[in-house]
Amino acid sequence: MAGLQIDEGELAGIAIESVLYGIFLVLDIAALYILFRRRGYRSINKPLVFAAIVMLLLATAQFVVDATITFDAFITISDRPTRQVYINNITVPIIAATHAIYFTMMIVGDVIVIYRCYVVWGYSLRVVAFPILCSVGSGACAYQAIWAVQHPNFNLTVENNMAFPVFSLSFAANGIATSLIAYKIWKADRQLKKTMSIISTRRSLLPAARIIIESGAVNTAYLFIHMFVVYSNDAFGVQIMASIASPLVGIIFTMVIIRATLAADRQAASTTIGNQIPPSGFAVAQLGTTTQRTSFCISTDESSSIDGPSASSRAENLKGMIQIPKHVQCH
Repeated sequence: MAGLQIDEGELAGIAIESVLYGIFLVLDIAALYILFRRRGYRSINKPLVFAAIVMLLLATAQFVVDATITFDAFITISDRPTRQVYINNITVPIIAATHAIYFTMMIVGDVIVIYRCYVVWGYSLRVVAFPILCSVGSGACAYQAIWAVQHPNFNLTVENNMAFPVFSLSFAANGIATSLIAYKIWKADRQLKKTMSIISTRRSLLPAARIIIESGAVNTAYLFIHMFVVYSNDAFGVQIMASIASPLVGIIFTMVIIRATLAADRQAASTTIGNQIPPSGFAVAQLGTTTQRTSFCISTDESSSIDGPSASSRAENLKGMIQIPKHVQCH
């Protein structure tokens, strides 16, 4: 990308963002449909609905703001050097606004991944304390930089120095939280297989868990690439990465809901209908025991757990992991 300038990055960014925003809009509507209609308006998962709506508002706001910046830069400014200065001038309120929006969307993505980790680890704040600190630090650096450049005596080089910690801290939060989720579910799956030797090998936590882990990994990979581009000081690449941030994070989030729904539908079609558990949220698995048998199912109940011999007494451990339809197949 040598030789490409920031105004070319602005044009390329708005073109890619338009496509991604269209994809996200369709996926977000589909996810909201699943959250409401397919559940019969019962036990609506409020955190999921809130996150889906917030992401839609942020992605829409960024698209509108970026389109306005592009219009101003290429229609009202005819001189190219002046146009490049305008696009790169974060002291301009509308330029600062687009940075604030995608930083906010990035933090929302962090919160979702950390919350999933928090749920999988049995609502343990100790486990997620470090990812939370990383995400808070990332947000603090981001908003401090945006605030500071709006003041006349501020040195603009500080804002550039803030960019790397913003993305590196967010990357650390996502990477650690995703790794903790993967480890916890892998450990629970191993325990499940040892405890339930009579269960078919198809009964595993890993297929549903893979959906969650992949979404976290994609978000982490995006942050790593963005961090690398910022570190390389490539104005063209930075402009593109900033433009696609909001719709991309939204697509990752909504795909978790939709993929989990499709996976649950396939399971429902291929197994005998057993116990029916009222759906209410983003769970991965339920592990239950009785005096006569051990039972396992991929479920959507907010009162699900995957961990330990006392799983039936800790049925709140997996609230809010992924949204799946209400029919659950258990044996």
